[in-house]
Amino acid sequence: MNPEQYQPTPPFMAQPAKQKSKTPLFVTGAIFAGVLLLAGGALIGKFVLPSQPVKQQVKTDIVSKKIKKEEQKKQEVTETISTGTAQANAAFGSEEEVKALISDLREVAKKHVSQRIEFYKVYDTYSPIFKPNNSLAPVLLDKSFGLNAEVNAASSSSSELFNLIGSLYGVFDAELKKRGFTDYEDGGMFTKAYLNKKQNITCSVLDNVLSSFSFNCAHTSWVSAQKINFTNQLAKARSDNRSLLNASEDLVKNSTNAPYQYVQASTAGGYELFYRKNANSEWKYVTGGNGAAECKKFDSDAKKAFAGFSCVNENGSVLNL
Repeated sequence: MNPEQYQPTPPFMAQPAKQKSKTPLFVTGAIFAGVLLLAGGALIGKFVLPSQPVKQQVKTDIVSKKIKKEEQKKQEVTETISTGTAQANAAFGSEEEVKALISDLREVAKKHVSQRIEFYKVYDTYSPIFKPNNSLAPVLLDKSFGLNAEVNAASSSSSELFNLIGSLYGVFDAELKKRGFTDYEDGGMFTKAYLNKKQNITCSVLDNVLSSFSFNCAHTSWVSAQKINFTNQLAKARSDNRSLLNASEDLVKNSTNAPYQYVQASTAGGYELFYRKNANSEWKYVTGGNGAAECKKFDSDAKKAFAGFSCVNENGSVLNL
Protein backbone atom coordinates (compact mmCIF):
# COMPACT_ATOMS: atom_id res chain seq x y z
CA MET A 1 0.00 0.00 0.00
CA ASN A 2 1.49 3.30 -1.11
CA PRO A 3 1.04 6.06 1.50
CA GLU A 4 1.47 8.69 -1.20
CA GLN A 5 -1.78 7.65 -2.85
CA TYR A 6 -5.28 7.79 -1.47
CA GLN A 7 -6.38 4.35 -0.30
CA PRO A 8 -8.37 3.03 -2.04
CA THR A 9 -9.10 4.99 -5.18
CA PRO A 10 -11.74 7.61 -4.30
CA PRO A 11 -15.19 6.83 -5.70
CA PHE A 12 -16.76 8.99 -8.35
CA MET A 13 -18.27 12.16 -6.90
CA ALA A 14 -20.96 13.78 -8.98
CA GLN A 15 -19.97 17.27 -10.05
CA PRO A 16 -22.34 19.83 -11.53
CA ALA A 17 -22.80 18.81 -15.16
CA LYS A 18 -20.74 20.78 -17.59
CA GLN A 19 -23.02 22.13 -20.26
CA LYS A 20 -21.79 22.00 -23.81
CA SER A 21 -22.08 25.25 -25.69
CA LYS A 22 -24.60 24.45 -28.38
CA THR A 23 -25.26 26.91 -31.14
CA PRO A 24 -29.04 27.41 -31.23
CA LEU A 25 -30.67 26.04 -34.33
CA PHE A 26 -31.82 29.47 -35.40
CA VAL A 27 -28.20 30.71 -35.23
CA THR A 28 -26.93 27.80 -37.32
CA GLY A 29 -29.76 28.33 -39.77
CA ALA A 30 -29.07 32.03 -40.04
CA ILE A 31 -25.37 31.46 -40.67
CA PHE A 32 -26.11 28.78 -43.26
CA ALA A 33 -28.69 31.02 -44.91
CA GLY A 34 -26.23 33.91 -44.84
CA VAL A 35 -23.61 31.82 -46.60
CA LEU A 36 -26.15 30.87 -49.24
CA LEU A 37 -27.13 34.49 -49.67
CA LEU A 38 -23.51 35.49 -50.08
CA ALA A 39 -22.87 32.78 -52.62
CA GLY A 40 -26.17 33.39 -54.34
CA GLY A 41 -25.60 37.15 -54.37
CA ALA A 42 -22.22 36.70 -55.98
CA LEU A 43 -23.66 34.48 -58.67
CA ILE A 44 -26.58 36.84 -59.30
CA GLY A 45 -24.23 39.80 -59.49
CA LYS A 46 -22.03 37.99 -61.98
CA PHE A 47 -24.57 36.36 -64.27
CA VAL A 48 -27.84 38.28 -63.85
CA LEU A 49 -27.15 41.82 -62.72
CA PRO A 50 -23.75 42.87 -64.10
CA SER A 51 -24.95 46.47 -64.42
CA GLN A 52 -25.78 46.88 -60.64
CA PRO A 53 -22.48 46.40 -58.67
CA VAL A 54 -23.33 49.14 -56.12
CA LYS A 55 -26.67 47.63 -55.09
CA GLN A 56 -25.12 44.16 -54.90
CA GLN A 57 -22.30 45.42 -52.62
CA VAL A 58 -24.87 47.02 -50.28
CA LYS A 59 -26.79 43.76 -50.12
CA THR A 60 -23.58 41.80 -49.39
CA ASP A 61 -22.61 44.22 -46.60
CA ILE A 62 -26.02 43.82 -44.95
CA VAL A 63 -25.71 40.04 -45.00
CA SER A 64 -22.13 40.22 -43.62
CA LYS A 65 -23.26 42.43 -40.72
CA LYS A 66 -26.08 40.02 -39.97
CA ILE A 67 -23.66 37.08 -39.88
CA LYS A 68 -21.28 38.99 -37.57
CA LYS A 69 -24.19 39.83 -35.28
CA GLU A 70 -25.27 36.20 -35.10
CA GLU A 71 -21.66 35.11 -34.45
CA GLN A 72 -21.46 37.66 -31.62
CA LYS A 73 -24.64 36.22 -30.08
CA LYS A 74 -23.16 32.73 -30.36
CA GLN A 75 -19.99 33.89 -28.54
CA GLU A 76 -22.06 35.52 -25.79
CA VAL A 77 -24.03 32.30 -25.28
CA THR A 78 -20.80 30.28 -25.07
CA GLU A 79 -19.27 32.69 -22.55
CA THR A 80 -22.43 32.66 -20.42
CA ILE A 81 -22.46 28.87 -20.30
CA SER A 82 -18.74 28.72 -19.46
CA THR A 83 -19.13 31.28 -16.69
CA GLY A 84 -22.14 29.47 -15.26
CA THR A 85 -20.30 26.14 -15.25
CA ALA A 86 -17.26 27.66 -13.55
CA GLN A 87 -19.44 29.28 -10.89
CA ALA A 88 -21.26 26.02 -10.26
CA ASN A 89 -18.00 24.11 -9.87
CA ALA A 90 -16.59 26.77 -7.54
CA ALA A 91 -19.74 26.68 -5.42
CA PHE A 92 -19.55 22.92 -5.12
CA GLY A 93 -16.02 23.07 -3.81
CA SER A 94 -12.62 22.11 -5.11
CA GLU A 95 -11.56 18.52 -4.49
CA GLU A 96 -7.98 19.41 -5.39
CA GLU A 97 -7.95 22.18 -2.79
CA VAL A 98 -8.84 19.71 -0.03
CA LYS A 99 -6.32 17.15 -1.29
CA ALA A 100 -3.60 19.81 -1.34
CA LEU A 101 -4.34 20.68 2.28
CA ILE A 102 -4.08 17.02 3.30
CA SER A 103 -0.75 16.67 1.48
CA ASP A 104 0.64 19.78 3.18
CA LEU A 105 -0.47 18.60 6.63
CA ARG A 106 1.09 15.22 6.00
CA GLU A 107 4.46 16.79 5.26
CA VAL A 108 4.24 19.04 8.33
CA ALA A 109 3.40 16.08 10.59
CA LYS A 110 6.24 13.94 9.19
CA LYS A 111 8.76 16.61 10.21
CA HIS A 112 7.53 16.68 13.82
CA VAL A 113 7.13 13.02 14.72
CA SER A 114 9.21 9.88 14.68
CA GLN A 115 9.74 7.97 11.47
CA ARG A 116 7.99 5.07 13.17
CA ILE A 117 4.73 6.76 12.17
CA GLU A 118 3.59 6.42 8.57
CA PHE A 119 0.74 8.56 7.25
CA TYR A 120 -1.60 7.04 4.70
CA LYS A 121 -3.89 9.20 2.61
CA VAL A 122 -7.45 7.94 2.87
CA TYR A 123 -10.93 8.92 1.81
CA ASP A 124 -14.26 8.69 3.64
CA THR A 125 -12.86 7.02 6.78
CA TYR A 126 -14.81 9.44 8.94
CA SER A 127 -16.43 12.37 7.17
CA PRO A 128 -16.57 15.65 9.11
CA ILE A 129 -19.82 16.86 10.66
CA PHE A 130 -21.14 20.22 9.50
CA LYS A 131 -24.33 22.27 9.75
CA PRO A 132 -25.11 24.00 6.42
CA ASN A 133 -27.18 27.18 6.58
CA ASN A 134 -30.18 25.43 5.07
CA SER A 135 -30.02 22.47 7.45
CA LEU A 136 -31.83 22.36 10.79
CA ALA A 137 -29.27 20.00 12.31
CA PRO A 138 -25.59 19.09 11.78
CA VAL A 139 -25.14 16.34 9.19
CA LEU A 140 -22.36 14.02 8.14
CA LEU A 141 -20.80 15.31 4.91
CA ASP A 142 -20.96 12.91 1.98
CA LYS A 143 -17.26 12.87 1.14
CA SER A 144 -13.87 13.52 2.74
CA PHE A 145 -10.15 13.11 2.31
CA GLY A 146 -7.75 12.59 5.18
CA LEU A 147 -4.85 10.85 6.88
CA ASN A 148 -4.53 7.76 9.02
CA ALA A 149 -1.44 7.38 11.20
CA GLU A 150 0.04 3.92 11.40
CA VAL A 151 2.61 3.24 14.15
CA ASN A 152 5.13 0.43 14.11
CA ALA A 153 4.08 -0.96 17.50
CA ALA A 154 6.75 -3.67 17.41
CA SER A 155 9.47 -1.07 17.93
CA SER A 156 7.57 1.03 20.47
CA SER A 157 6.37 0.51 24.01
CA SER A 158 2.77 1.35 24.83
CA SER A 159 3.74 4.64 26.47
CA GLU A 160 5.92 5.62 23.50
CA LEU A 161 3.10 4.77 21.11
CA PHE A 162 0.63 6.91 23.08
CA ASN A 163 3.09 9.79 23.21
CA LEU A 164 3.68 9.63 19.46
CA ILE A 165 -0.03 9.69 18.69
CA GLY A 166 -0.72 12.29 21.34
CA SER A 167 1.86 14.68 19.89
CA LEU A 168 -0.01 14.77 16.57
CA TYR A 169 -2.97 16.64 18.06
CA GLY A 170 -0.84 19.66 18.89
CA VAL A 171 0.96 19.57 15.53
CA PHE A 172 -2.26 19.60 13.52
CA ASP A 173 -3.95 22.13 15.80
CA ALA A 174 -1.09 24.62 15.45
CA GLU A 175 -0.80 24.18 11.67
CA LEU A 176 -4.53 24.58 11.06
CA LYS A 177 -4.73 27.70 13.23
CA LYS A 178 -1.80 29.14 11.25
CA ARG A 179 -3.78 28.53 8.04
CA GLY A 180 -6.86 30.43 9.22
CA PHE A 181 -8.87 27.60 10.74
CA THR A 182 -10.76 28.15 13.99
CA ASP A 183 -12.35 25.74 16.46
CA TYR A 184 -15.81 24.64 15.37
CA GLU A 185 -18.58 23.04 17.40
CA ASP A 186 -19.72 20.34 15.01
CA GLY A 187 -22.34 18.54 17.10
CA GLY A 188 -20.28 15.39 17.49
CA MET A 189 -19.30 13.71 20.74
CA PHE A 190 -15.93 12.22 19.85
CA THR A 191 -14.46 14.72 17.42
CA LYS A 192 -12.54 17.96 17.56
CA ALA A 193 -13.48 20.10 14.58
CA TYR A 194 -12.04 23.08 12.72
CA LEU A 195 -13.52 25.43 10.13
CA ASN A 196 -11.96 27.79 7.59
CA LYS A 197 -14.75 30.19 6.61
CA LYS A 198 -12.76 31.73 3.78
CA GLN A 199 -12.03 28.42 2.05
CA ASN A 200 -15.25 26.72 3.21
CA ILE A 201 -13.28 23.70 4.41
CA THR A 202 -13.93 21.84 7.64
CA CYS A 203 -11.64 19.28 9.26
CA SER A 204 -12.11 16.91 12.18
CA VAL A 205 -10.00 14.52 14.22
CA LEU A 206 -11.19 11.73 16.49
CA ASP A 207 -10.47 13.26 19.89
CA ASN A 208 -8.68 11.63 22.83
CA VAL A 209 -7.98 8.39 21.00
CA LEU A 210 -4.37 7.57 21.80
CA SER A 211 -4.10 4.21 20.06
CA SER A 212 -4.71 5.59 16.56
CA PHE A 213 -5.02 8.86 14.68
CA SER A 214 -7.59 9.70 12.01
CA PHE A 215 -7.81 13.17 10.48
CA ASN A 216 -10.25 14.16 7.73
CA CYS A 217 -11.21 17.28 5.79
CA ALA A 218 -14.04 18.17 3.41
CA HIS A 219 -15.53 21.11 1.59
CA THR A 220 -18.66 22.30 3.38
CA SER A 221 -20.69 21.96 0.15
CA TRP A 222 -20.12 18.20 -0.06
CA VAL A 223 -23.61 17.21 1.02
CA SER A 224 -26.58 16.57 -1.26
CA ALA A 225 -29.71 18.69 -1.27
CA GLN A 226 -31.75 15.48 -1.01
CA LYS A 227 -29.99 14.54 2.22
CA ILE A 228 -30.53 17.97 3.75
CA ASN A 229 -34.18 17.96 2.72
CA PHE A 230 -34.82 14.56 4.31
CA THR A 231 -32.83 15.37 7.44
CA ASN A 232 -34.87 18.55 7.88
CA GLN A 233 -38.08 16.50 7.78
CA LEU A 234 -36.81 14.43 10.70
CA ALA A 235 -35.31 17.40 12.55
CA LYS A 236 -38.71 19.07 12.77
CA ALA A 237 -39.79 16.23 15.05
CA ARG A 238 -36.83 16.65 17.42
CA SER A 239 -36.82 18.90 20.48
CA ASP A 240 -33.07 19.61 20.22
CA ASN A 241 -31.15 19.91 16.95
CA ARG A 242 -27.73 20.85 18.26
CA SER A 243 -26.32 17.36 17.74
CA LEU A 244 -25.65 15.26 14.64
CA LEU A 245 -28.59 13.79 12.74
CA ASN A 246 -27.56 11.60 9.83
CA ALA A 247 -30.08 9.83 7.61
CA SER A 248 -31.22 9.52 4.02
CA GLU A 249 -34.46 8.62 2.30
CA ASP A 250 -33.15 5.24 1.14
CA LEU A 251 -33.12 4.14 4.80
CA VAL A 252 -36.91 4.45 5.09
CA LYS A 253 -38.57 1.05 5.67
CA ASN A 254 -42.17 -0.04 5.27
CA SER A 255 -43.75 -1.36 8.44
CA THR A 256 -45.52 -4.71 8.51
CA ASN A 257 -48.55 -2.57 9.37
CA ALA A 258 -49.06 -0.68 6.11
CA PRO A 259 -49.02 2.18 5.37
CA TYR A 260 -46.80 2.97 8.40
CA GLN A 261 -43.11 3.67 7.71
CA TYR A 262 -40.08 4.01 9.98
CA VAL A 263 -36.43 5.05 9.84
CA GLN A 264 -33.42 4.73 12.12
CA ALA A 265 -31.08 7.73 11.95
CA SER A 266 -27.51 7.73 13.24
CA THR A 267 -26.44 10.32 15.79
CA ALA A 268 -23.32 11.23 17.75
CA GLY A 269 -24.61 9.16 20.66
CA GLY A 270 -25.98 6.20 18.74
CA TYR A 271 -29.36 6.22 17.00
CA GLU A 272 -32.79 7.88 16.88
CA LEU A 273 -36.06 6.28 15.77
CA PHE A 274 -38.78 8.02 13.75
CA TYR A 275 -42.04 6.88 12.18
CA ARG A 276 -44.87 8.27 10.07
CA LYS A 277 -48.40 7.01 9.47
CA ASN A 278 -48.05 7.06 5.70
CA ALA A 279 -45.74 8.36 2.99
CA ASN A 280 -47.44 11.77 2.98
CA SER A 281 -47.60 12.42 6.72
CA GLU A 282 -45.06 14.09 9.01
CA TRP A 283 -42.38 12.18 10.84
CA LYS A 284 -42.72 11.59 14.58
CA TYR A 285 -39.80 11.16 16.97
CA VAL A 286 -39.92 8.08 19.22
CA THR A 287 -36.67 7.66 21.14
CA GLY A 288 -32.91 7.47 20.83
CA GLY A 289 -29.78 6.22 22.53
CA ASN A 290 -27.05 3.61 22.17
CA GLY A 291 -28.76 0.59 23.72
CA ALA A 292 -32.09 -1.18 23.61
CA ALA A 293 -35.07 1.15 23.30
CA GLU A 294 -37.43 1.48 26.26
CA CYS A 295 -40.91 0.12 25.65
CA LYS A 296 -42.56 3.04 27.43
CA LYS A 297 -41.33 5.40 24.69
CA PHE A 298 -43.63 3.79 22.10
CA ASP A 299 -47.19 5.08 21.88
CA SER A 300 -49.90 3.13 20.07
CA ASP A 301 -48.95 4.45 16.62
CA ALA A 302 -45.25 3.88 17.23
CA LYS A 303 -45.97 0.30 18.27
CA LYS A 304 -47.79 -0.25 14.98
CA ALA A 305 -44.93 1.26 12.99
CA PHE A 306 -42.26 -0.80 14.78
CA ALA A 307 -44.31 -3.98 15.09
CA GLY A 308 -42.04 -7.00 15.55
CA PHE A 309 -39.18 -5.01 17.10
CA SER A 310 -37.86 -5.67 20.61
CA CYS A 311 -37.76 -3.20 23.48
CA VAL A 312 -36.81 -3.28 27.16
CA ASN A 313 -39.46 -3.02 29.86
CA GLU A 314 -39.00 -1.10 33.11
CA ASN A 315 -38.08 -4.31 34.94
CA GLY A 316 -35.41 -5.09 32.35
CA SER A 317 -37.29 -7.80 30.50
CA VAL A 318 -37.28 -7.84 26.71
CA LEU A 319 -40.65 -7.54 24.95
CA ASN A 320 -41.79 -7.58 21.34
CA LEU A 321 -43.83 -4.65 20.10
